[in-house]
Amino acid sequence: MDFSQAWLQGIVLFGVLAVLAFAGVRVWREYVRSKRAASIDCALPAALLQAASFGPRFPLERVFFEIEGAGYGALSEEFGQARRQCAAGLPVPRALEELSKRNSSLLLSRSCRLLSAAYSSGVDLSRACRALAGDAQELQAIYRERQSALIVQKYTVIAACVLVPLILGTLLAVTSSLDSASALTVRPARELGDALYLSAAGYSVIFALTASVYSAFLESRKVKAFFYAAVLVPLSLAAFYAASSFL
Repeated sequence: MDFSQAWLQGIVLFGVLAVLAFAGVRVWREYVRSKRAASIDCALPAALLQAASFGPRFPLERVFFEIEGAGYGALSEEFGQARRQCAAGLPVPRALEELSKRNSSLLLSRSCRLLSAAYSSGVDLSRACRALAGDAQELQAIYRERQSALIVQKYTVIAACVLVPLILGTLLAVTSSLDSASALTVRPARELGDALYLSAAGYSVIFALTASVYSAFLESRKVKAFFYAAVLVPLSLAAFYAASSFL
């Protein structure tokens, strides 16, 4: 191998590592963001029920204060920041708007919009919080049912990323062993076997990439396709190579 080839391979390797590092950072950030949003969604119904217990007429700033000190994790942190903004002179509707923008939780965003409308119109905030808590619990139940249905599909596809290469590799291994035992084996037959081997390996990679995109689509998180591909592609190739060299 001359210097130019080694230099080119080094550039390619560096580019691959850079892409993997970038994808890893994106996946990690998406994971942290989604975990925080899930934590907020989980704590929101209990926080709204606590706010509904304050009575029919209470300042919304008190809700910020009480939820901040109630130990709801990320939700308490966000309401604490909203309380500090109100203490600095920011209007309550604007603080709720900023609270919604800072987070990716759709449930929190919807709750902030309705609370802002209720605060501006002067309606009973206790009743509004109780209704929001009920809606949040119903939406979470629907989301859990949907996730239970989708998780079966996702893991079926992931399992196929191992089973399909295993089957292909086993078939190629059996075919190769029969060709080796035959006295009629000729060079074109061996070349055809090599072509089939590469085609099956390529199909395993394409199947794993498709499964990665589909799994990320089921979770509504496109960036996780990189994470799934980083796991499923090597796993599929390992299953294929293991099965094809078994016999």
